[in-house]
Amino acid sequence: MGDIPTNTYTKQSKKTFLFTMLGETVCMLVLFSYFLCVTVAYADLMHGPEEEEEDAAAAADAPEDDKKSEKSKKSEEKKEEEAKGDDAGDAEGGAE
Repeated sequence: MGDIPTNTYTKQSKKTFLFTMLGETVCMLVLFSYFLCVTVAYADLMHGPEEEEEDAAAAADAPEDDKKSEKSKKSEEKKEEEAKGDDAGDAEGGAE
């Protein structure tokens, strides 16, 4: 508290007061929003993948299996065509 004569109020204009208060408020809001963004990102990274992502990954794996089976079906069809072609080639070759 100190000495009574030295405890005096300082005078400042309204413009200065508003500018100071608005500046401090904006700085505090920016720092707080940055803090929230960092902590939310950190929490997401530490939490790991959510169940929805796992379900999406499982759904994404299923079409790959279908693609693999389609590829194997296509390769089987090619083998059958080649076998038929060989048989047809043998028959044509034998006719000559």
